[in-house]
Amino acid sequence: MRWRPTIAVELGRTWAGPTDDGRWAVGEPGVYVLTTDSRAGAVALMPLLERPMADVKEELGGLAGVERMLEAAFETSPYWTARAIAWLEAGFPAGAYREALEQAAEDKYVAQGARHAAKRILAGW
Repeated sequence: MRWRPTIAVELGRTWAGPTDDGRWAVGEPGVYVLTTDSRAGAVALMPLLERPMADVKEELGGLAGVERMLEAAFETSPYWTARAIAWLEAGFPAGAYREALEQAAEDKYVAQGARHAAKRILAGW
């Protein structure tokens, strides 16, 4: 698989970028690469959630292909759930994440601010 590292994901070692077949990949150039449609690839992308969504969108030229990253974030830990909620609150399309938002809104392990944000997003439906 050929891919073009476009954005540093973590400490400039791990990169993400488009593949020649229109998917996204993440990895260390010349060492390993995972497609982001795999769970491992989606998890490897999650450090992008620590950045403002608008910045990542600008660097990538859009956000197509990162949906699986948000799914993985909701499935891993309260920390990553809160980061995914922040992206949804910032404008990432929330439609596919209703069930995850409902669960997060009631999960006492998710930070209170993130739970409230989940409830605000849900109230907008």
